Amino acid sequence: MIETEKLLVTTALLDSWGSNEEIVFLGEWCKPYDVELPLEGRVYSTVPFHWSDDAKFRSDHDYLAGLLERVLNRLVLWLNDYHEVNRSSRYWRIILGPWLLHYLSTVWDRWESMKKACEGGRNYTTIALDLNELSLIPRDFKEFEVGIRHDLWNHNLIKSIIDWEYSEQITVLERPFTGLYSSEEYESRRPPDDSLRDKIVHIIDSIADRIQKKYCVVCVSGSFDSFSLLRLAARLRQLPRKHCEFFEEVSLPKPSSMCRVTGPNIGAGNRFESFLESHLIRQIPITYLEGYKNVLDQADKIRSDPQIVFTANEHLVNDLFNIWSANQVSQGKKLIVSQHGGAIRSEMAVFLHQEKISDKMTVWHQPREPNHVQLSPTKLISAKVKRRIKRDLTLVALETKRYVYRAASGPKGPGVLEDYSQKIDFIGKLSPQVKAHLSIRAKSYGTGYFNSKKRFEEDVGIHRCDTSSRTIREAFARSRLIVCTYPQTTFSEGMYSGIPTIMLYSEKLWQLDSFFSGLLTELKDNGVIFSDPASAARHVNEIWKNPDEWWAQPDVTKVREMFFDMCGRVRADWLHEWEQFFRNELSGDNNVGSET
Repeated sequence: MIETEKLLVTTALLDSWGSNEEIVFLGEWCKPYDVELPLEGRVYSTVPFHWSDDAKFRSDHDYLAGLLERVLNRLVLWLNDYHEVNRSSRYWRIILGPWLLHYLSTVWDRWESMKKACEGGRNYTTIALDLNELSLIPRDFKEFEVGIRHDLWNHNLIKSIIDWEYSEQITVLERPFTGLYSSEEYESRRPPDDSLRDKIVHIIDSIADRIQKKYCVVCVSGSFDSFSLLRLAARLRQLPRKHCEFFEEVSLPKPSSMCRVTGPNIGAGNRFESFLESHLIRQIPITYLEGYKNVLDQADKIRSDPQIVFTANEHLVNDLFNIWSANQVSQGKKLIVSQHGGAIRSEMAVFLHQEKISDKMTVWHQPREPNHVQLSPTKLISAKVKRRIKRDLTLVALETKRYVYRAASGPKGPGVLEDYSQKIDFIGKLSPQVKAHLSIRAKSYGTGYFNSKKRFEEDVGIHRCDTSSRTIREAFARSRLIVCTYPQTTFSEGMYSGIPTIMLYSEKLWQLDSFFSGLLTELKDNGVIFSDPASAARHVNEIWKNPDEWWAQPDVTKVREMFFDMCGRVRADWLHEWEQFFRNELSGDNNVGSET
């Protein structure tokens, strides 16, 4: 039996919400946190999240991992032909990998959400805004990241899926659009990079660039603090650099519909892959297509001539850096990337992209892949905190994007709300004496994000949210006890700070590497990690009078040391350790990655 038609709302764009029809929201992303959203008096429901089934998520992750390899191989051939070059698969993986792994996961999620909404032959009406598709093509990866959390980009993508697959089930009502596109909003909100400090750093860096051209290691955003970078550069007998040239704006052409008509044949084996094949080149960033030669020209002007390229961040976000480093790899230079953060390793993250592009990957945790090397975490070298006062119960909240953008471990879709509710439950069970000292470190980034700070202000009280601390270390310095809410970098920072730290996380939403299951058990048994909010609150209430006494207990000290051994320890001789690592890589010529 076919149901009565309802209004399918695909994004948070209010112009597509109709007037008084019964709404079916395609996902939780359609309902951003805003107390003035016009839902009062409306009848609405939400399509169940397709990745609420863990078995499906794992199966989909494996499917997308295989699809990524197949699509990349076809793109390599297509782009070589388009640009009249003969670059290796590794070359293009370095450049395209971050975009492709996000794009495939994003499109698959929206495709599966539509499949879930339309199963059983359900019919809908939907309101679609008439958008200029060329205006939604991102300049580069950073603008792509803005787009995939923006309602307009997703509205257009889902409209394309409807036209491709569900035109017989969904009646589309076109409406004009007169607002700003995501790229225009991105440009208008970018903060000016003209502080006196930034100008001074840029001038000094430019002078150093003219003095030295050849480097043992070009370190770009390696997560070393300035003083540590200075010391390491001295050991390597080279000038310390920020390498500001990698953050210069590249002049790019406008996208051309003429060269985006036919993309690579990916050997589509199902309807989703046929859709992907049709739309891939229509949505690829300008830096990989029309603007590739512009970026290549700018990369060729960079003077730095290294033996090793090293970064902890730029390989995941910076197209200019990636095109330059891909060229360096083509010349036989080594690319070494570092884990930029973490605590207990997730089972599924970025399809091993970092391991596949690098000759070596330095990691915080014990090695899990053949090219892993465990070294002192650069981000934690200066993470020890000198406590000024032991006052606050500092809760570090999770802030994430509203839209699913990666097939990775962690809260997604309605799981983000479920995870947030766990923390509200925990706070509600704290004793009045403890709750009086609660300080919540949360963030609200605005459009496309979960806006956890606004939610905590509304649900717990604006006076509970920390507004005085500029950095996490400043917040920790006032803490009697730290509560981390996810098993990533802030948990490591808390553990390493020397201040009593616990973690309360949603265990079923974080698929963690089974290699660490023994450690997790020990941390749980000793009251460091919790998945039950009532147990966590009871523990905090019990130790609140003197958390340091609990923190110094022999069993707790032992499990803390176990955590450092397995997940990241800053060694006393970290400087020698890092120098020796680079020296070994410089002296050996048998570890250079394959150019295939």
